[in-house]
Amino acid sequence: MMILVDALETGNSVDDKPIRGSSRTTGAILWAKLQQRGVATQRQVLYGAVMNSEDYQKMMNQLLKSMEKPSPEALYHQLGRLRNDMPRPAELGKPSSSKWIGSVLAIVEATELSVMELVNLRTYFDHVNRNGGSDASSNLIAQNIDTVLAKLELKLPAETQGAFIPAGGVFDGYTAVSRAAATAKKHVFFIDPYGDDQLISAFVPLAPEGLPVFVLSDEQYAKPSLKPAAERWMAQWGAKRPLEVRLAPHRSLHDRLLVVDSDTAWVVGQSFKDLAKRAHSALVRMDPESGALKINAHIEMWKTATKMVQGNGRISNDAS
Repeated sequence: MMILVDALETGNSVDDKPIRGSSRTTGAILWAKLQQRGVATQRQVLYGAVMNSEDYQKMMNQLLKSMEKPSPEALYHQLGRLRNDMPRPAELGKPSSSKWIGSVLAIVEATELSVMELVNLRTYFDHVNRNGGSDASSNLIAQNIDTVLAKLELKLPAETQGAFIPAGGVFDGYTAVSRAAATAKKHVFFIDPYGDDQLISAFVPLAPEGLPVFVLSDEQYAKPSLKPAAERWMAQWGAKRPLEVRLAPHRSLHDRLLVVDSDTAWVVGQSFKDLAKRAHSALVRMDPESGALKINAHIEMWKTATKMVQGNGRISNDAS
């Protein structure tokens, strides 16, 4: 312990030779993080004036773990969340999007798998910063992010993989959603601000027979075809394949999600009606912690949303 403290204070190793390269950088990072935690001096850490040895050891373990190289799974989930939160074309290049752009570049660089995509993204981001965003530039950015997601997916265990869906791969998109929905044991929940009749006719049937299906859309963005399609579905299937559709307040929905049994969330890169028609897309399974937050937030929205087509199922935050 004394050696660590002396090294942090002086930048020298036990034999008084300067610590060089990554070792010195590591020491500097550790000491900076200790200062951020409110530790007044390194000597206080050593003699326990601020915290006891058990707390100190726990903190050191956390600091060292935070400095480890992120796993492909962690990068996959982080980039998937950013893909889902991609700013609208008109917002790209504005100050409000700078944090998002920086996060995307940092994660893509950290993958060490996507040099070409990193170069492309830097070029596209420079373009939108100079000239503003457009549908064309937004699609190019999305396609490169989706390509990185596809490369990361190859590194993941099968049970945590989502699906990269190439442009024009409409059937691939349908198949990816089908595999995810088929895992349901209690219910399936679709969230899409731009819900339409295709969501009802093509994707609702993918839920296992007998399980209730819930659809949440935007009260203004939802297409006029959504209600009659849902009403015809209920007229034909009724309690055999229950369906309920609700509308959230305008612009309160920002996600396109497939939620299974209130415990697993899949981020969909586009509205279900447009899935992979003109651009690459992805179906990304969220990590449990982030997924739980998304699921709970949308179930709370569901509880207060306006009923469009009444069903007889029940959705709750309880995944048990």
